[in-house]
Amino acid sequence: MDACKVVVRALCGKTPVLDAKDAMLELQGKFEALKVLLLARLAEEESTGISLMRKHFTHAEMRVAVRKVLSGSRPMDLPQMLRPMAPDARAEWLALHGVPHIVQVLLINPRCRQYEAKFTAPLAALTAGVQPPAHKRAAASLLQCLNPHANEASHGAGHGHTH
Repeated sequence: MDACKVVVRALCGKTPVLDAKDAMLELQGKFEALKVLLLARLAEEESTGISLMRKHFTHAEMRVAVRKVLSGSRPMDLPQMLRPMAPDARAEWLALHGVPHIVQVLLINPRCRQYEAKFTAPLAALTAGVQPPAHKRAAASLLQCLNPHANEASHGAGHGHTH
């Protein structure tokens, strides 16, 4: 993560970069290595964590824990979790979990679109080897992806702030 952050800072104009193309290739390699490690870790968590939760907790107990976690989350946390789902699958999943359609339309879907624009699209550009947008917000968004808790100390744990 730290190595990726250094290259993103350079590409977004925070620090000097000698050759943007070489920096992009370096970043692409670092993201691929990070992706391998992250996917292995997530697979381990899913195979172990979910089975342990199901073994030791009822569905109602898990629902209480999930609601507690979500109540303390930041505006972009839910879209980040929902990102892998196609819009139709996301709507179906949210409805299955009792999220009213109006909440999906007025709150969750706009946040998902905002997340796509601020985080997913710039990261997709990096993955494709294309330089991300150089404007200040894009740089801040990319750095936020690499270190999502960086601003919490200065913003009271980040609650209520859009990232």
